[in-house]
Amino acid sequence: MSAVATSRAWPFVGRAEPLAVADAALDADRGVLLVGPAGVGKTRTAGELLARRAAARDTVRRALATSATVDVPLGALGPLLPPWGDRKGEPNLVQWAARALVARAEAGARLVLGIDDGHLLDPLSAAVVGQLALTRSATVVVTARSGAPLPDALATLRRERLLERVELDALTRPEVEELVAASLGGQLDGAAAYRLWHLTRGNALYVRELVSAACRHGTLRPLDGVWVWSGDAPTHGLDDVLDDRLGALPPEDRDALELLAFCEPAGTDLLASLVDPAVLDRLDRSGLVVSEQFGRRIDLRLAHPLYAELLRGRASPLRVRALNRRLADAQEAIGTRRARDRLRLLLWRLGAAQSVDPAELCEIAERVLPGDPATAGRLADAAVEAGGGFDAGFLSARVLLAAGRADEAEALLATLEADTPDRGVRLATTRAQNLFYALGAPEKAAGVLRELDAGGLDTDRQLTVLRAAVLSYERRYVETWELLAPLLVDVDGGDPTTLWACVVGVTALRGCGRFDTLAALATRGLALAAALADRAPEWQRMHLAMGEVSGHAFAGRFAEGVRLCEQRYEEALDAGLTGAKIVLGGFGGLVLFLCGQVRTSAHRLRDATAGVRIGAAPLVPVLRAGLAQSTALAGDVTAAEAVLAELGDPDPEYAPWIHMARAWTAAARGELARAVRDMTAAADAAEERDERPLTFLMLHGLVRLGVSDDALVERLTRQVDGVEGEYARAALAHARALAAGDGPALDEVVEVFATGGGLLLAAEVAAHAAAAHRRAGRVAAERAAAARARTLAARCEGARTPALDLLDAPDDLTPREREVARLAARGLTSRAIAEGLTLSVRTVDNTLSSVYAKLHVAGRRELATIDLGA
Repeated sequence: MSAVATSRAWPFVGRAEPLAVADAALDADRGVLLVGPAGVGKTRTAGELLARRAAARDTVRRALATSATVDVPLGALGPLLPPWGDRKGEPNLVQWAARALVARAEAGARLVLGIDDGHLLDPLSAAVVGQLALTRSATVVVTARSGAPLPDALATLRRERLLERVELDALTRPEVEELVAASLGGQLDGAAAYRLWHLTRGNALYVRELVSAACRHGTLRPLDGVWVWSGDAPTHGLDDVLDDRLGALPPEDRDALELLAFCEPAGTDLLASLVDPAVLDRLDRSGLVVSEQFGRRIDLRLAHPLYAELLRGRASPLRVRALNRRLADAQEAIGTRRARDRLRLLLWRLGAAQSVDPAELCEIAERVLPGDPATAGRLADAAVEAGGGFDAGFLSARVLLAAGRADEAEALLATLEADTPDRGVRLATTRAQNLFYALGAPEKAAGVLRELDAGGLDTDRQLTVLRAAVLSYERRYVETWELLAPLLVDVDGGDPTTLWACVVGVTALRGCGRFDTLAALATRGLALAAALADRAPEWQRMHLAMGEVSGHAFAGRFAEGVRLCEQRYEEALDAGLTGAKIVLGGFGGLVLFLCGQVRTSAHRLRDATAGVRIGAAPLVPVLRAGLAQSTALAGDVTAAEAVLAELGDPDPEYAPWIHMARAWTAAARGELARAVRDMTAAADAAEERDERPLTFLMLHGLVRLGVSDDALVERLTRQVDGVEGEYARAALAHARALAAGDGPALDEVVEVFATGGGLLLAAEVAAHAAAAHRRAGRVAAERAAAARARTLAARCEGARTPALDLLDAPDDLTPREREVARLAARGLTSRAIAEGLTLSVRTVDNTLSSVYAKLHVAGRRELATIDLGA
């Protein structure tokens, strides 16, 4: 598949606004000047404009100006002109060339002349272009590089407002993602899109070359239908492109750029003893280096991230060692006044193969681990090699945790032996948290904490949090919260123990269904994590962020949950947190499902789980189940069934989610009875585990499928008792109104869900309301509710559910009749229908007879011609 990226023509994406401005100018018979830096996509945008003009029957001609033709008279336009001998004595070359170009246009068609790299036009060609534009004999589309002076003729056209200047900026990150996904023919992993955009800064040329190189080298490859990035950025395919900027530099300039590649951003104090100030000034003025001022300090960096990638990639091992040694010696000479200086000095010493104190390596690695696990891992490995003992081994295990390699981390943690009570506490609590949150083994987690020697705890508060953690691992959520609540009165001014209490408290509140309280506590916990001097571990921040999102979403503030998830996801990517893809990206997909954005939900869930094996983390089976249900409701039942087959028989831990996914997949197939059975199994599995929030979610799923009996209402009433937020209240109101056939009450529920952003839920309730109004003979109310349902459903990315099918199905069929009729219309025999719905064949035949009579059809063949809903 990697050949796709190198051979397929790259699509044209984005640029809607500049194209609209350019089209308007061309429609007004004015020219267009497309300006932007090298590689931004000027030529491609000009090509799109010219293709549109050709489609409108204009005569399009294109010319290319180059440095080789800049001193050749008519060098750029020569290929478009007849031989000079055809001038027939015409002494004015400009007029002859202009007339010749116009004469070569098709009869009655407007001539549109495209000039690439117009800043390199030779004077005579520029004069011809100016003549054509001034006399309105042709319309011109010119590209030019930012900052390059234009020939006088083009500058005159700009002053006369005969050329509309259109600035082309770099592509945005969504545009980069769209471009690459279209070229590869498949979805691009969110983290890969982030890295591509960061490396290329949206430069279209760099994007294309980097993606092509990454595909060739296997750095970018498809996993589970998603293109995922792994490893370093290959620069081999970019050599020719970047050498235009870096290839012809004098040795002293090249040396300075290499140093910057290994130390950026670098202060002038560091570079003063290594680089001649005149060299830095020259590089700054040439645009290869940029400088930024922070108070009295000036930092320098390379003008583009790919310059550093190329220079580092080309340096030999011996050269790398020499550069690191020079940088380390220079830093040692000026001292390490800032924390950043100490880190860089250590890394340069390691790069120069010099000995470093393992205790210092561990100290600095601890500091950088939350925000830069890759660098922390390098320091930890060096500390282990240098004989760093327990601290180095423990640090290596935490690096594995930060990289999402929870099973490897547990294997390492289990081998470590703590020689002090304090180290014993840190080892046991880290193991327990990994076992519970990452490996889904609450019993083992609780066992590790029970065996802990509490003598290493400094305060009674730590002991209380430890006891609460054991209770939460045992799912005794009410007791957990009762123990923790007194410690969380003042979170804002807390310490690491308070933060640990927040994390455990989030788990307890979610288990209790205290969603409003959960959202508030998680937000305060995140603020505390950011304020602490020592940054909180990644898993704590991820858990708090997921708690914040789930608190809002399951309280009925679905849109706010999505907004927060997107915000926290971006923040996590910026911080280099590897767990963001699964935790925040994936959980956001689950919330998007409730909002009704089923295709976006499937996209996000596919991204979150690509290349991650089932069982790698407890959230993965949940996310794969979510992918199945989103895919099914988006219309691809076959793909949903493939995901469910991969999940296999549900583990009790994930049974509610997998049964629910099976239910929505069955519903998408039109098998309502099976859907109800699976959703009931989901609710039963959640209730068995005393997961009340999950139970109410599955019970409301039954309501959404159309189940409307008093027993379900009573059961749902028990489950939502004490659950905070509008979602639980609205779900119960939905169940009661559906059972009572109360259309006006259902109308009220519609607005509750719609206000919170649960558009699919709102659309389904509106469809139920329309049916209730119809049965009551309220024609106007029925039409209003149906219109509301269709309006809401139109914003749900094509989602189809049994409730929405009510809008299109014949009015007078019962749900059972509709289900049997849909299966018969698909060609199933009465026996097959009976086996699928657990009915007798006679019951199926009797039901079909009733359907035929109501719809006035003679049999199955005519039944297949009627719209019975999806």
